[in-house]
Amino acid sequence: MWISWAFFDRRDGTLRAAENAGEPTMTASMVKAWLVADYLASHGWDERLSTIIRDSANEPAWEIYALLGREKSIERMISVCGLTDSAPGEDLSMTLMSARDTVRLGRCLADGTAAGPRWTSWLLDEMRAVRGTGDFGIREAFAGPDRERIAIKNGWDKRQALGEWNVNCLAVAPAWIMAALTRYPSSLPLAHGAQICRNLVSELV
Repeated sequence: MWISWAFFDRRDGTLRAAENAGEPTMTASMVKAWLVADYLASHGWDERLSTIIRDSANEPAWEIYALLGREKSIERMISVCGLTDSAPGEDLSMTLMSARDTVRLGRCLADGTAAGPRWTSWLLDEMRAVRGTGDFGIREAFAGPDRERIAIKNGWDKRQALGEWNVNCLAVAPAWIMAALTRYPSSLPLAHGAQICRNLVSELV
């Protein structure tokens, strides 16, 4: 079992983080938030982008990833968002990112640096509209209007060769940004990682 987290307070600019917050892990689908932002900044809107965020759709994500130059897009993320612990992986889902870099990515998405001023509101609205399997974790700890204001992009992948899950949560709220990253045995369900992300809220927010 491996857990890492970071919490950025947007009101006073302070960061709290786990001791291992600089240790990277594979992002799985969480990195699709950057992928969509990178495409918006360079190409503008595309009908495939909404389902990449809302449904974490893989086929259009791979198409966009290829159009953006694959690892070149990840290298842009590192440069544009000022990441220090991240690197391209063998494929999109194997992109490496730490908890503190995940919070930095959240800031980059929220302040318009990633997608640009024209598209940032649209991107965050799509992240608030995440649905289906990918709607889990951090914002489940909230109800009503508070939950509706939280933009998320989660990542989850059962890596059979390693015998473990990668389950990662990114949440962007009006007052804070939070990352929770996990690895744990594949014999446990996805819900186990979702619960870890949700439970961390009570300690951090």
